[in-house]
Amino acid sequence: MSGPYWVLAYDEEAGYAAVSGGAPSISFPGGCRVGTGHIKSGLWIFTRKPKRNEKIVNKVRSILKAKGFDLSALEDVDQTHCPTTTDVDENYDLLNSIRPITT
Repeated sequence: MSGPYWVLAYDEEAGYAAVSGGAPSISFPGGCRVGTGHIKSGLWIFTRKPKRNEKIVNKVRSILKAKGFDLSALEDVDQTHCPTTTDVDENYDLLNSIRPITT
């Protein structure tokens, strides 16, 4: 999937990024949105940790609100049952250790 993604806020040290699926162009009572479909739409807050850090999320929400974005469409996503980095690394190592049989 590709699209005109915009990085609205980013802080490597704090561990967050806010990304929209394009330019905000649709006016809503709470601010602007970027669209309603799958392409050229969407608003995401990414953090580095699977466990939600309310302080970071609220900071990014404040940044987005100050930029005029409608935050009412944001939905919380429970990441507590997602694989950890360790799980991903172990699976990656396992897949890399499998070699095709050559004759």
